Amino acid sequence: MRNIIFDEIKCFIFNRTVVAVLLVVAFSFSFIALNITITNFISASNEQRAAEESYGDKVFYKISFIGEDEVLNRLSSDKYKEKIKELYDSLKQSNLFDYSYTFADAMLFYNEGDADYSSKDFPIYKKECLSGYEDGEADFYESSDVLTLKAIYASPDFEKGKHITLSKGRWFTTDEFTVNSTKNVVLPVLLGSSYKDSYRIGDKIENAHPATSKAVTLSVIGFFDENSYFYDNNNEKVILNRYMVIPNYDIGYDYVLNDGSYESFFSETYNIFNKLINARIICSDKNAKATSEMFYKMIDKDKLYELNLIDETSGMQQYLGGLRDQTVSCSIIAIFMILLSVVMFCFQVYYNIRKNRKKYGVYMINGITSKQLFILMLANALTIFILSDALLFILNQMLNNGTILDFGTNDYTIVVLLVIESVLTIFMAFFGLYKIKKMRLCTLLRENE
Repeated sequence: MRNIIFDEIKCFIFNRTVVAVLLVVAFSFSFIALNITITNFISASNEQRAAEESYGDKVFYKISFIGEDEVLNRLSSDKYKEKIKELYDSLKQSNLFDYSYTFADAMLFYNEGDADYSSKDFPIYKKECLSGYEDGEADFYESSDVLTLKAIYASPDFEKGKHITLSKGRWFTTDEFTVNSTKNVVLPVLLGSSYKDSYRIGDKIENAHPATSKAVTLSVIGFFDENSYFYDNNNEKVILNRYMVIPNYDIGYDYVLNDGSYESFFSETYNIFNKLINARIICSDKNAKATSEMFYKMIDKDKLYELNLIDETSGMQQYLGGLRDQTVSCSIIAIFMILLSVVMFCFQVYYNIRKNRKKYGVYMINGITSKQLFILMLANALTIFILSDALLFILNQMLNNGTILDFGTNDYTIVVLLVIESVLTIFMAFFGLYKIKKMRLCTLLRENE
């Protein structure tokens, strides 16, 4: 029986090479289409859950600017600092909506005034706390004299996050969101669970630069529970384990110098990104129109016509709708390709049986059982799928280092492929057995007299 199976496989590969190649390619690309469908479905489901969890029943707006670098440079200049601050203060004080200006960025550690400052003076940290760690770029953020760690700049509503809890310590107080002097600035910091073994409440972390050239001292006031998370201004889930969180502070001192210019700490603090572009305006659905109208009245008052408002919630719904449509389209293509491949296989089985009916007739005359014929057809189908999977693996390795079938990100693909291949293998084996059993034995006997 083993020799019969090997002969059948060799005959399929070497005597019907064109048919074998076509079937293998057809099934391989069917599985690629299936993988894309699964990936899109998972992505759409995850995005839908994230949107529901992040937005809830609220409407979210984002502030953006109209133009290119020239406009951005103008908005970032000292000429616009007072306007930026006035708009920012107006947005915070509105009773029509909530203004959330929490965002993820970096915290730099260095000391320009100390030539001997080096990595031995860095705060205690783990490699995964470096900026760019997830993207494989951590080494870029860890030089001999400058360290860049992940940080969150939090607005007062940050502690209201449903999935943010402290394992020990306290939250920021209202007063800690205001810096009243540039002399020996000390900011409170909450640390992620990755820092628990390195620091205690009350410890000081020196030479921190929270988007400012002036160094400040961080004072540890607490630690987050492991896997606490929130959704940032880009609606991306941020797990706080590897982050340090400080208040997105305001300035409470006189920041205008004698010559009319602005003090540098104030100027760097009221960066348009820190206070406006990275923020979100949150309101109820019934107040959405009024919120939009109020925003444009505010920018008209401050003559900040370069700014505009983006309906983030509607944009996300359009994006999710596009993902769903893409998933449906891919699934239709995948199902069609799989069915077409199965039909091709059935035709080649039927043609093969008719062409080699004498051979199968001899098998039946010599007493081969239905179980053995089923195994023979099973081996034929398995050969196709093994070769298809091999081609799929080769394509995965060759094309863009795994963009077609990324085994690392789509954990369901292999399982789904195995289930589909198992079902199709059994079906195709039964189809072959059915066609052989339909042959008339008396005709076969006459042909072999």
